[in-house]
Amino acid sequence: MLTLYLIRHGETEWNKGSVYQGHTDVPLSGLGLRQAAAVARRLADEPLDAVYSSDLGRARQTAETVAAAQAQVQRNGGGNGNGLDRPVPPVICAPELREIDVGLCAGKTRTESELAFPDVFRAMRTDPAGTRMPGGESFADLYERVSRAVMGIAAARPEGKLALVSHGGSIRAVLCLALGMPLNRRSRLAVDNCSISVVTFDQGAWQAATINDTCHLDGLDTTASVEV
Repeated sequence: MLTLYLIRHGETEWNKGSVYQGHTDVPLSGLGLRQAAAVARRLADEPLDAVYSSDLGRARQTAETVAAAQAQVQRNGGGNGNGLDRPVPPVICAPELREIDVGLCAGKTRTESELAFPDVFRAMRTDPAGTRMPGGESFADLYERVSRAVMGIAAARPEGKLALVSHGGSIRAVLCLALGMPLNRRSRLAVDNCSISVVTFDQGAWQAATINDTCHLDGLDTTASVEV
């Protein structure tokens, strides 16, 4: 059985301001770095075979923190007590795991985007999955891209434990795949910064075990769930 730990990247300043990021490479904020450290500690005792990550900086920073915590457990004699039989998981960057491409909305808030592109956002009310962002992707496009990548990972690694560090929209796509959920209902899925959702793949069948677990973030500030 394959177990995937789906981790959304830590907070960025653009998350804080509810600004569309998409493919823009925005680094983690100070809080985002602390959130990444917290989720890394949470998973430190889980022997991960690999850490897959979007190639965007905010996800890659989070993924590298998760992998480093695994290495720290090994150096400190974690796992079975000797620390010698647990390899450090590689961080494998995959552009296919990027957030949805928001096109011309990058750097704008939703309010600013609606004012700039009223026809697009009007269309989203009736077809939220199929309507493309101006100059960018639709959620259906994102779903096809991400689900194809995840199915490829599952085919290559049918057993073990993997972390997949990505973005709010991308993780919602994986959860829609695992749950068989209609894409237009994705907004019902909360995916907070540095939350963990767990899905498994066994004998061709997906199952969602956990969605949006944030207990490891207790005591840290939280950011509103912004998809992109």
